[in-house]
Amino acid sequence: MNPTHQPIMRGIFSTSIGGTSLSAEKYRARMADLNLEIEKLQHEMSEKRAKGRPIHDLEKRLDQLEREKHDLVERLEALWSA
Repeated sequence: MNPTHQPIMRGIFSTSIGGTSLSAEKYRARMADLNLEIEKLQHEMSEKRAKGRPIHDLEKRLDQLEREKHDLVERLEALWSA
């Protein structure tokens, strides 16, 4: 696992100070990080494909990041609809 990766705290939508805006801000920041990670990973996969190298491990990581991104989108939507 990437040492800089910080998992999302499940079930936390607000704080005692600042309400949902702080969590929404954290989620948006994580979304930006995820988008960057996904972009870098896709670039790395393209390079490996071009060299004929296996990319199975990268595909698994991409799937994991895409699932996390989808979960994050759902959480943000829940915040805005609450």
